[in-house]
Amino acid sequence: MGSDQRMREIFEADRYVPHGQTDGYFWCAAFKCVCIALATTTEPVFAVSRRPQIPGANRFKTNWAVPQRCLIGLPSAGFIPHKGDIVLYNLHKVGDHIDGSGSLCPSRLVAIEGNTNAQGNRSGTTCRRKWRPMSKVNCFMRLPVYKATSVTR
Repeated sequence: MGSDQRMREIFEADRYVPHGQTDGYFWCAAFKCVCIALATTTEPVFAVSRRPQIPGANRFKTNWAVPQRCLIGLPSAGFIPHKGDIVLYNLHKVGDHIDGSGSLCPSRLVAIEGNTNAQGNRSGTTCRRKWRPMSKVNCFMRLPVYKATSVTR
């Protein structure tokens, strides 16, 4: 993390403090926590009652997305992702990874990822735009939105 305030915001977003430290672990989920907090603060259309503070990609779906009533889509069921959906990957050798989808092609998608590197694994030190094959996608998660007739909070 160093002294970069933006990285501090990411590492503290999930409130995970292993061994008394707020950094030094896989932080892709923490990056998504910051992105979702920003989106739900600036866009009143999202019907999210609790911001995520999940320190791991593998628990993001069950511990946050399902209780928030996010739409969960499986690529194997023909789900068509939208730009901005949250993507949970199963990268087998390196474990689970999470990011946000950008543009889509039939067999791959481009995503904005935290905790990645030029090789595309989940142990990096940067946020990058990465191409990933659709075959690596575990599921997509879409934030719920308020109905057009009930936008008041």
